Amino acid sequence: VRDRLFEISKILLGERILVIVDATCLQKEIRDKFGNLVKEYDGRFFIITCTAEFEVLLERIRKRRLEGKDPSEASEEVVKKQFQTQEKCDE
Repeated sequence: VRDRLFEISKILLGERILVIVDATCLQKEIRDKFGNLVKEYDGRFFIITCTAEFEVLLERIRKRRLEGKDPSEASEEVVKKQFQTQEKCDE
């Protein structure tokens, strides 16, 4: 999925179309890949980092599941893995 998102971003940037990537880019390597792509097209690159405590995120997931209103694929297992593999974002 992320590779496809990168390719679509590349096509749109090539056409000088504004691109907003809404994805978890938890590893520096992934953030750098998108950042370097933007530089190729002389664009501006911003990272918006949203954070919350681990338990707060788990509670949100549980609540959305109970309500049946969760459009994301997030699960408790996904959040746990994200917390274990994320790299600090200080760009």
